[in-house]
Amino acid sequence: MFAISVVFATSKHLMSIKDFTWTALIIYGCVVLALAIIYTGLTLYRNKKWGYQWPRILVRLDNEVILATISFSRPLTVEPGQYLNLWVPSVSLLSSHPFIIASWSSNPQKSLDLVIQPRSGFTRRLYRRAEMDSAQHVASRAFFSGPHGHCVPTRGFDCVLLFATGFGVVPMLPYLKQLFHNYKERKSHTKRIHLIWQGQTIHLRQALKPVIDAILYEDRAQRSYILRISVYTETDMQREVHGRCTLYPGKADVQSIVENEATGNVAPSTSRMPAIREEHFPSASSDSKVDTAHLVTSDKLQGSPNAGVAPGRTLILVSAEGGVRDSLRRVVRSYLHRNFELRELDYQPD
Repeated sequence: MFAISVVFATSKHLMSIKDFTWTALIIYGCVVLALAIIYTGLTLYRNKKWGYQWPRILVRLDNEVILATISFSRPLTVEPGQYLNLWVPSVSLLSSHPFIIASWSSNPQKSLDLVIQPRSGFTRRLYRRAEMDSAQHVASRAFFSGPHGHCVPTRGFDCVLLFATGFGVVPMLPYLKQLFHNYKERKSHTKRIHLIWQGQTIHLRQALKPVIDAILYEDRAQRSYILRISVYTETDMQREVHGRCTLYPGKADVQSIVENEATGNVAPSTSRMPAIREEHFPSASSDSKVDTAHLVTSDKLQGSPNAGVAPGRTLILVSAEGGVRDSLRRVVRSYLHRNFELRELDYQPD
């Protein structure tokens, strides 16, 4: 309504100007109209295939985190880091919401996974819908536009660091899957991948446990052993999980992590507490459990086969809170001459 009022007032003002030329405005209006028609047509094309139903979305709750799967008839090519603008009429008739895509495949997909943080407005209404539909597995009609957003190219880098806080880990999952795919298909020469995840809640960690477990097992199944995951929590212990994942107390020391990667000193640090070895990503209940029979010392921790080797080109991806991004900008400045590149993703958590 406000936009219509502004257009009307501007038109009245221009009409009062003597000998005003409307040619430029007419051309501008035609261009805007043409782009709107093209965009609408492309959106309808992606949403509906002749003879098939409109997209459907199935939502469920997992430890207070909304997990959604949107299915559609026409296969869609999605790159890591991209997002969909989602409209679910039965949830909110007059509003839509952008959501980062949590799944990735080298082939066009007919369904996409979303990991959603329930907050206010649209996501809170979606949360209530998930509470009702989780037990019944009822899929609602949905419409989407996209995929939108930019994908950061990861080929050509010897080392990739991924810094995430909270739900910022969600856009990192497709990048991890793509990195492993390119490594398996020999499309890249990445030697080390290190995911640093801080500030996650127990609920989020539990909800994403199956996905991260699958990535860790793929790393082991391919015998590549190029992935390490460092999870920083508020627990009072340090643990090695799955041989490739270590649980640390407190906050990540950004400067030390970047310095260690730059020098090739990537063995897990055990300066404060001994590590506890497990065979899976840490669950919600594992924070308070200490099995002293599995205590291992730092010299027994399994490091990367590329440990001690300084990287060539290094890519640092970040989807994190402002303090972490500021620290990374400050630290990476000192390593630009060593082919370090910092890229911030489209989605940044608060």
